[in-house]
Amino acid sequence: MDSTPIFLFALSAITAFGTGLYLKHTYAISRRWSKAKGDEGESYASQLLDDVGCYDRLEGLVIGDGALETMAEVDALVKAPACLINVETKNWSGLITPGEEFWEIEYANGNKVTRKSPLRQAHRQSSVIASHYPGVPVETLVLMVGRARFRDDYIPAGVCTKATLGQEVRKMFATEATDLQKAAADYQWARIVDWAFDAKADERAETYKERLERKYGQRRWESWYRFALYTIGLGMVAVLLLEQAYLAGRSGVTLPARSFLDLL
Repeated sequence: MDSTPIFLFALSAITAFGTGLYLKHTYAISRRWSKAKGDEGESYASQLLDDVGCYDRLEGLVIGDGALETMAEVDALVKAPACLINVETKNWSGLITPGEEFWEIEYANGNKVTRKSPLRQAHRQSSVIASHYPGVPVETLVLMVGRARFRDDYIPAGVCTKATLGQEVRKMFATEATDLQKAAADYQWARIVDWAFDAKADERAETYKERLERKYGQRRWESWYRFALYTIGLGMVAVLLLEQAYLAGRSGVTLPARSFLDLL
């Protein structure tokens, strides 16, 4: 029995499996790099917030304890006299063209990527905060701490850079408020601080991360599964083509190049 077709099939399967492992490894490295860059950006943002007087704040705070849709992880939550300021930090680089739902980033090498608008992300977080702690306005601020530039110097409302952070914060701190509004802000801030440091705070943070991983990790595995099926399918087509060429060569028949194009 001729074992060549079996060998070719095994070779294609090994190639598909190896390609999948390589891509998975590359994705894991990319994830670790992104997390390290994000942590670096949040550390730098903490210094910047200190520099502009935002001492009364909480960082890395998980709001909510129910369904994933009612929870949010906040980079920094600042208490102002009559409001709360939700600060979302982005350590991005490149030339940014902002849109309502997506932002396009062009890097120095010419590559372009599209990411979800951090403003939409931050506004969702602010909505979650307001739903759990009503009666106090929640302002939204996206702080860009990397080397990113905006096309035509257009910076959307609610976004600030390292240079404009102080100006934006001063405006929010200077908002006129009644004694009742200030009292409401103090009351809700005390509740948030209690929430942040209670005995279940670490457990909530882990639960939130697990739920995120289940939701988005499942999507990643579905993508890997589809990729594997697609790759194996291509490998089987390649095996059929190689087998046809091999059998034709064994029988002394020369297949014209046109026949391969027809098969494809």
